[in-house]
Amino acid sequence: MTKAAPTNLIHGLTLDELAQVCREASQEAYRAKQIWRWLYVQQVTGWDEMRNLPHALRERLAADYTLQPVRPTAVETHDQHCSPHMSSKGSFNGRRSESRPPDVTSPPDAGMMCR
Repeated sequence: MTKAAPTNLIHGLTLDELAQVCREASQEAYRAKQIWRWLYVQQVTGWDEMRNLPHALRERLAADYTLQPVRPTAVETHDQHCSPHMSSKGSFNGRRSESRPPDVTSPPDAGMMCR
């Protein structure tokens, strides 16, 4: 029997929640920042692309979370700062999953100008 794909989107987790995931996997807290950078800066599309994470952690993430690339859907401007609103390309159970990456003011490759 084939195991069902996980339905928990990792892109919805905050940095603190990623740190909790790492603690539960007996990993150091700094791994959360590494994961966050792979998700929101490098925008990887596969778990194996996260080369600086231990193989066991990547396997656990793959078993527990769905990795779907995100893309900016809108730019919010506030006090001369731009903040991309990230949205996953898919949905589960009829609900679109959206997340706002913490501490990002301007992702590389966003192709937007902030004034």
